[in-house]
Amino acid sequence: MKTLKLTVLFAVSLCALSCSVQRELQVVDGSKADGTLTLATEYDGAFKVKVDVQKAKLKAVEKCKAWGYSDAEFFDAGLTQSIGRGMKRLTYKAQCTD
Repeated sequence: MKTLKLTVLFAVSLCALSCSVQRELQVVDGSKADGTLTLATEYDGAFKVKVDVQKAKLKAVEKCKAWGYSDAEFFDAGLTQSIGRGMKRLTYKAQCTD
């Protein structure tokens, strides 16, 4: 019984270290005058997060086009921050371009 508990605990721990979750970035802030957008998602920090950057770029381009711009470019690869209770936030910044 003790061996079974240890095996299950090991399997759960291994999954927590190697499992990932798929999250979608959402536009959470922006400035039409500056032509900048912030896209973010929140997730349980016990897991690795995967985001579809191409899908996020389509959202950014859509928002930029609504503001009169023609395209969008991301500034960086993203910023991960702890936000408490084991949760994390992944944030990307985008610039609208002509």
